[in-house]
Amino acid sequence: MRRAGFLAAVVAGLGLLAAPAADASAITQTWTSQTAWVHQCAAMACGYHEVPGDQLAFVYCAATTDENFWNLIVTKGPWNGPVTVAGYVSTDALREPVSSPRCGGFFGSPAKMDFWAHSCPMPNCGYGVIKQGDSVKELDTVTGPDGRLWRLVVDLSSRDLLAGYVYP
Repeated sequence: MRRAGFLAAVVAGLGLLAAPAADASAITQTWTSQTAWVHQCAAMACGYHEVPGDQLAFVYCAATTDENFWNLIVTKGPWNGPVTVAGYVSTDALREPVSSPRCGGFFGSPAKMDFWAHSCPMPNCGYGVIKQGDSVKELDTVTGPDGRLWRLVVDLSSRDLLAGYVYP
């Protein structure tokens, strides 16, 4: 359901939409070590979804904000069905967290319009707003349950590195 991915066989058994389509060398596979709160940005004040321990997660990058260490992950959402959730988890919630690449170290492009960055690839998931002109880095692409193509992005202009799925 995504462009060419690198872990499609693993994903089929997990119920994720598909393996990451991004550069496979930049993504780490790990497991949650405990119940994890997947925050929409790298800050405790951001909205979150709770996911269980011992769940496969794909780690895209690392961040340090508000005196916490975070990893941006994609994992199976807390709902029944094959919907992923994207966001930041504390590094102590992962068996093998990463320290690089840094989420804020990417080169981005200006957003051409305002976007709602959703925590899952569906319009009814929580969201944060990416403003026109913000520097945005696309990390991956996924086909949501509704058949629409969504892009996983990080807003490099936001203080807490807002991440989420945007459409179109």
